[in-house]
Amino acid sequence: MVFPAQAAEVSNDGITIIAPTASDDNNLVPATVNGRTFTAYKLADYRDVVVHDGSVTSYDLTPADGITNDELDAWIKAAAVKGETVDPSLAGVLNPNGTFKDAAENMTPLQFIAKYMYGTGTDRYGNAQADNALMRAFATAAKADLKNAANVRTVTATGENNAVSLDTQEAGPGMYLIVETTQQMPQGELISRAMVVGTAMESEPGGKYYDTVTDGTNTFTLGQIHLKAEKVEPTKEIKGDDQLVRIGSQRTFVITANVPDYTQYPDWTDQQYAISDNPTDNITIKDTQGNIDGLKVTASDDTPLAAGTEPQNYTVDLKSDTADPNDFSISLNDPTQWSGKTITVEYRGTIQNLDQDLTNNTATVDFSNNPDVSTSHSTISTTKNVYVAQIPLDKIKFNDASTKLSGATFSVKQGGKPVTFTKTTPNGKTLYTVDPRGKEQSITADSVDIAGLGADSSQPTTYTFTETKAPTGYILGAKPVSFTLTVTPTFDKTSNKNLTAVTYKIDSQDHANFIDLSDASVREGTAVDATKLANNTTKVVGGQIHVENTTSENDFAKTGGEITRVLIAVGVLAVLGAGFMIAARLRRRN
Repeated sequence: MVFPAQAAEVSNDGITIIAPTASDDNNLVPATVNGRTFTAYKLADYRDVVVHDGSVTSYDLTPADGITNDELDAWIKAAAVKGETVDPSLAGVLNPNGTFKDAAENMTPLQFIAKYMYGTGTDRYGNAQADNALMRAFATAAKADLKNAANVRTVTATGENNAVSLDTQEAGPGMYLIVETTQQMPQGELISRAMVVGTAMESEPGGKYYDTVTDGTNTFTLGQIHLKAEKVEPTKEIKGDDQLVRIGSQRTFVITANVPDYTQYPDWTDQQYAISDNPTDNITIKDTQGNIDGLKVTASDDTPLAAGTEPQNYTVDLKSDTADPNDFSISLNDPTQWSGKTITVEYRGTIQNLDQDLTNNTATVDFSNNPDVSTSHSTISTTKNVYVAQIPLDKIKFNDASTKLSGATFSVKQGGKPVTFTKTTPNGKTLYTVDPRGKEQSITADSVDIAGLGADSSQPTTYTFTETKAPTGYILGAKPVSFTLTVTPTFDKTSNKNLTAVTYKIDSQDHANFIDLSDASVREGTAVDATKLANNTTKVVGGQIHVENTTSENDFAKTGGEITRVLIAVGVLAVLGAGFMIAARLRRRN
């Protein structure tokens, strides 16, 4: 039996495995080949390769060393027959017992494979070379027998530089089964499906090689193939702008993750797939009934998923008995129901406090990644930060930053309305956190931090601080010290509106000399880069605000408003004095 073929001349470079590619009609996240190890088992030798006028006109296949026709027959049946049902594409040439019929009646097993199972190279992995679902099913069946077989010629290689190069020079040209033997899978990736691919064909021993083959119906490329694997890649976002938060702020979190196309792995059962979320302890995710607040689960085609016991449902675990009672997980009862789809989990979280430096939540996908090892799972996580604007404030002696003062109080207004706070002492330092339900009506400024500023807004927020009580021994002044603090968030509008920076700017029309020892960054409004924070914090901290107190009324005259009033008074006195002088001269003349 021979197969007509035509091919261009190439060099014999063995077999190359390259990463798969995504296409518009699937949600495939391409896996990497780097670091993956593969073993190629030689199934067949080429023979009777005939070249005419620079083209291959026909070829045949014969079992390679250690391969028998009985094994090939068994692998074909395992791939194409389920129970008593033959795959529809082969029903006309294959009996349920695995024997060939009609047009395939006189074929050898290898000829049958090359004719009916080698495919056209169009599959969801973006393959441009020969392959199809039946060939992968055949490869899976063969893998179980060959991995422990003796006398079979093998080649092993590990991927680097985005390719796996299997050198078949010693084993010789022919058709190979390729099986992944990676011990430690890359994070979030599935083990590759077994693959079958042929090397370029040699016209004669020591002759030229050809790699593009056409059998009259299908065309495929020899010597290379796309990896039959994919990656799970979760994302975690906040709906809308990545706004700053305070106590009571609510955010809608959205977790998105793709489900592997488990249908590409025949005979794989009992797959598991779960999306879990771990917010920091200062974020509560439960409503008043104890359920996940605003929970909504959908598939990529907007199909809603429901909690329940049916295969298409999901199961919720609130993990209330763990050390993190605000954790939860969503497990798909039967992941194959959603193979190749994207699952979205949406819920609300509420900020309870800002005492800790780190506010975020981490979504993790845990899923079955190896059909040969039922206990083999892969996990991959992504973290979404929740940012907090915080600034330190302290009281100092006038023109003396080294002398710290205590006991001063400030009222704070925003938009003309009083701002209330919750007062705590994390890490031994007083923290005032903006809280609409807070009990603190003012700030007692020794050396304190103020957090939760500029929250729930994409626009600048201006606060007015007014001193209402001076430290003991210091004066409040006829017009107490007052200044404004403007907090401005900046967002990257081209990248999911993520927060990139926060600007803090202090100003005072009448008391500039009482805040002039503050850090230059807050006096000049220098932005704090939110993208360069340390890993252990999500607090975007501004420069130190120093508010000065004095024992002398004369120091108040140094401010703009007081200077104006003094100049007016001096002017009035000057006018009065001139008037008195004129009156005196008139009296002398009289």
